[in-house]
Amino acid sequence: MTVRGLLMHSSMALTLDSVPLGLAAVQFRSHQRFKDANAFRLKANSARIPIEEKESHRWLENLGEPGRLLGNPERQVHIGDRKSDIYELFCMAQSGHAHFLVRTCADCLTEAEGHTMAKAMEKSDGSGSHTLFFDAGDGRVEEAWLDVRWRRLRILPPVGKRVRWPELELSVIHATERGAPAGREPIDWKLLTSLPVSSLG
Repeated sequence: MTVRGLLMHSSMALTLDSVPLGLAAVQFRSHQRFKDANAFRLKANSARIPIEEKESHRWLENLGEPGRLLGNPERQVHIGDRKSDIYELFCMAQSGHAHFLVRTCADCLTEAEGHTMAKAMEKSDGSGSHTLFFDAGDGRVEEAWLDVRWRRLRILPPVGKRVRWPELELSVIHATERGAPAGREPIDWKLLTSLPVSSLG
């Protein structure tokens, strides 16, 4: 039996104390709309495909809605995992005076002597340690000790996007777990944020 349905992409609004306020943006769509673009992406450099023709454009659409709904975009921080690691999103957030914190999967080039972020992070602006408690499943809570480094860097857009999008000054945060237990991959998070970082507090 073939089952067809719609995909929902939503953005949850929370206070600084993690109190949920509800959905600040929601949209429904199907993969069919982007079928041709996804097929073309397999044959070409995806960075050269306009973001408006990609399914990932949903992140940009959701980014603008909370500002229109709630106002005060400069007080909003948009948080996303690796699927939201989209250079256009970073540019749109800054042009709309909003902030973002994204777990990155790309090792972008920087102005720091032509290094990538990973290489540039060998020299950091600051560092420290942080203890993290997280849900490990089956009702278990695990504790992780993280070594955290941060640095303010000028990030270059991907080569295929440099005509349209500017360079951005962003904070790079790298958190690595110390002494991860056997049977679990150690935490290794690389984060990008428009916010300045000067301490762990």
